[in-house]
Amino acid sequence: MLCLIFIITLNSNGGFMKNFKFIIGVLFVLLTFTACVDDADLLPIDPNDTKPILVTVPNGSTTSKIGEILAEKGLVKSSEVFSVAAKELNLDDSMKAGKYSLNKAMSAKKMAKIIADGKVFKDAITVLIPEGYEFRMIADRLEKKLGIDKKKFIDLAQNHKFNYKFLQDVPKGVKYRLEGFLFPATYEFKKGASELEILKTMLDKFNSVYNEDCYKRQKELGLTTNQLITMASIIEREAAASDERNIIAGVFYNRIRSKMPFQSCATVQYVLEERKPVLSNEDTLIDSPYNTYKNAGFPLGPIASPGEQSIKAALYPEKHDYLFFVVSGNNDGKHTFSKTLKEHNAASEKAFKKLKENGNN
Repeated sequence: MLCLIFIITLNSNGGFMKNFKFIIGVLFVLLTFTACVDDADLLPIDPNDTKPILVTVPNGSTTSKIGEILAEKGLVKSSEVFSVAAKELNLDDSMKAGKYSLNKAMSAKKMAKIIADGKVFKDAITVLIPEGYEFRMIADRLEKKLGIDKKKFIDLAQNHKFNYKFLQDVPKGVKYRLEGFLFPATYEFKKGASELEILKTMLDKFNSVYNEDCYKRQKELGLTTNQLITMASIIEREAAASDERNIIAGVFYNRIRSKMPFQSCATVQYVLEERKPVLSNEDTLIDSPYNTYKNAGFPLGPIASPGEQSIKAALYPEKHDYLFFVVSGNNDGKHTFSKTLKEHNAASEKAFKKLKENGNN
């Protein structure tokens, strides 16, 4: 409401001064209009109503204009209420344009702070897909974060006709057709995005990373895209320390040239769908085209989604003579690399001794 405040200067006798002519009839008569806002007006309209109300603040909006918008939405009692709230917080000149999600359970001051801080409404959900995640893990995370239909997601991944160059040489019989090609990254998926839209977004990301230079280098190595990404996925799962990726890549390429099996624990863990710290001899005998203890050469396909560093390591392996590596035993993710089986056995014995000393059985 508006209060009229009259400020009138009186003379010592209490009467109006009379020595005025043309300019002023009263020594001082000040008429001021000020908004009288009770503290109660600054409180939430309805503390129990948390239903989101989307509000768009146009560029250049004053606190008064924003107050009008909020009042129209039923979020404040009047434009003046919001103006006073912003002024009391010294935010009247800090309002930022954008789309905001507010509700009637918010006080006028809270809304003023949200708009001044520019905490705009994101009509999207952020989802992180970590490097080294397997397809099944990605599906589980998307189901949890986005509420997707996991069964439909898997069916589309397995059967939809995607038009991407990198999928052309994926062999039949792979566990998951898109394994390794759903690029690990932080995504902003719009709410309600379909399973197909999500898959295409992730495949598009892979397509942007795996560019023509990658295809050119892959050809120089004499590999198919499926083989290159399979190598990258094994590197991703084996390398805990980033600075060892290229060294590990070199080991596997050396083993290929020497016609030795990869003997990668990560490939067996993929078959088991369990990341066991230590494999048993029985585990290494599992009958699977992914088991690189039992089968020579590349496994049938990728075993996880490799990040860009692992892809680069697969494209540009370090040149050396190492054929073996084993965890160092120092609990730092590092490995000891060896050129001969004798060296490797000695390093393994030393590593297991360290692991035992550190309480890792």
